[in-house]
Amino acid sequence: MLAGSIALFGQLGGQKDAESELVSSPAVTELFEDAGISGRDETAPTGLGAGEAADAVAAPGPDYVSLDGAVWLLASAASPAPTAPATAGVVTSSLAEGYVSDHNAYYAGFDRSVLYVQLAGEGYASFRRVIRTVGRAEYALVTGTPLRSYGQWPTLPARFAPPENADGSPTFYRWGFDDRTVYVYIPSGSSVDAGFAVPPNTPSPDPSAGNPGWTWWEPLD
Repeated sequence: MLAGSIALFGQLGGQKDAESELVSSPAVTELFEDAGISGRDETAPTGLGAGEAADAVAAPGPDYVSLDGAVWLLASAASPAPTAPATAGVVTSSLAEGYVSDHNAYYAGFDRSVLYVQLAGEGYASFRRVIRTVGRAEYALVTGTPLRSYGQWPTLPARFAPPENADGSPTFYRWGFDDRTVYVYIPSGSSVDAGFAVPPNTPSPDPSAGNPGWTWWEPLD
């Protein structure tokens, strides 16, 4: 009797494995899509787990600073001074120094790809813009709240109310995908060329991976 039960269990397990492989095969997936059937929950943006709590405790963010709303990610904590420094503005951040203060920021000549932030003691830290692409066009992460210390997450600009639902409504609606196949959303009456939003908790190594909130991206200057 036990041997028969084990044999039956093995047959059922093999059947389930075969069904799983069939449903997940590219040919069947394509057939379902042609028929308008999707195997995933279209109401949940990429990166949101089923049943995930919206108010879950968020992990600290990366080593970001902001300058005039633009978000920059630490590239080197001990960077050489910029050549032919051109003033970029003032970054207000604790950096890794433990207290919030103003730091002069510079570009190297006409190069705007790297931001050099002068440290309180001596030397510089360098940062790069946080970028994603749509149709190979570059869009940069911006924040509505100044980032005054490492570990803070960027927020939506104040003109946008945080969406109430996982589908972006009522603030945004889904436009399509970026070049990493992450969903992007735009306000009603707008176009993706003017900027777009990305939902929370995108998967690694996405540029906003782990962010517990919606983020806003604008065309790179």
